[in-house]
Amino acid sequence: MKISAAKPPTSSPAAWSSLPIATGGQAQQVLRPVARSRESLRLGQLFDYLHQHLAASHTVASLAQRAGMGTRTFLRRFEEATGKTPARWLLEERLLRARQHLTESTMGIDQIAERCGFASAGPLRHHFRQHFALSPLQYRKQFTPSPIAKSSQPRTIDGHSKTGRQEGR
Repeated sequence: MKISAAKPPTSSPAAWSSLPIATGGQAQQVLRPVARSRESLRLGQLFDYLHQHLAASHTVASLAQRAGMGTRTFLRRFEEATGKTPARWLLEERLLRARQHLTESTMGIDQIAERCGFASAGPLRHHFRQHFALSPLQYRKQFTPSPIAKSSQPRTIDGHSKTGRQEGR
């Protein structure tokens, strides 16, 4: 059986599902691109879920099941998509969330650790220092805007704030 040299379309992975065309009018199924696009969609949905549930405990098996893949396939696809293992990716995302809480809230380290999926403040402090080269407290002091900067409002030339009140009254 000969296979024609049809040029693969570049518009969408779904268009690949019936290429190449065999002589005699029979289509040869090429399922890889379609399967990969489905896997990409499921991984995208998984990333959305994980961002909403960073504080929850996750296992590779539970993540693979949520993504609708076997464990080995999930690990390969996850690392292809992120360049990291699921455990490393989760740790880094939790640290980024903790960093955000440090600069945008007044929560204590214990509460931030709990909200970001760390067992306690100890592991948060350890990993935070390793990743950012600062303790959470040092980071907060260095990168949180001062209360004066937060409360100062831009003034117009005539001394009025954006709210319309004149300065000093």
